Amino acid sequence: MKIVLSPSKTKTISSDVTVKVPLAAEFQPKITKKILTHVQSLDVVALGKALKLKADKAQELYDFYLDFEVQPVGHACESYDGIAFKYLDWAGLSNEARAFGEHHLAIMSALYGVVEPTMGIRDYRLDMVDKVGLNLYETWREAVDAYFHKEDWILNLASKEYAKMVNHPKVVTVEFWELRGDTFKQMSTSSKMSRGMMAHACLTNQVKYVRELPREINGFICVTDIESITIPSESMTVRYERK
Repeated sequence: MKIVLSPSKTKTISSDVTVKVPLAAEFQPKITKKILTHVQSLDVVALGKALKLKADKAQELYDFYLDFEVQPVGHACESYDGIAFKYLDWAGLSNEARAFGEHHLAIMSALYGVVEPTMGIRDYRLDMVDKVGLNLYETWREAVDAYFHKEDWILNLASKEYAKMVNHPKVVTVEFWELRGDTFKQMSTSSKMSRGMMAHACLTNQVKYVRELPREINGFICVTDIESITIPSESMTVRYERK
């Protein structure tokens, strides 16, 4: 079983993280290098257009990528600092929960493919949908498929953009719906918060089966009947609602 999260655009790379725990090796460094080399071959205008940046930001990113190999490196779960990761609260997990997470948590990435909690990342900027001249889904497809091949099921807490990287017959997608007026809607911020909380709870409780998922997260109540489900027979959606 693997728990899948999206990366966050924002990151804070701490210079002393390697003192606490050694950095794990990258997933597929040759593929990462291929992507990096291609991005470095783009001029400032092309890079800015692909990532929808203004000229000054495009120049900053161009210069950053040219010096990419000397940029600081940090542990993934201590470096991604978007909403979901704030509520994942990796630092606040017990040693047992972190140990479980090192084997069961995977963060999808356009540059690194699959990122496990103690793998090293730099402060890159690249999304799967960025039109950089490479089909990033196809670039990663074979390696990512092989990574997830032996898993009995996948708990999908990722956005649609990154969930598309996961090709597995038993994906359990969690959705958070809240009542706005007379209609249930998926709200970006509360969904990210809840995904982080869900990941935290699953690591803390060392969840291995669908029926062990928490029934309440961040005020959202599970409305899908999962009581008898251990490993799903096929992909499914588990819906949480907040009124």
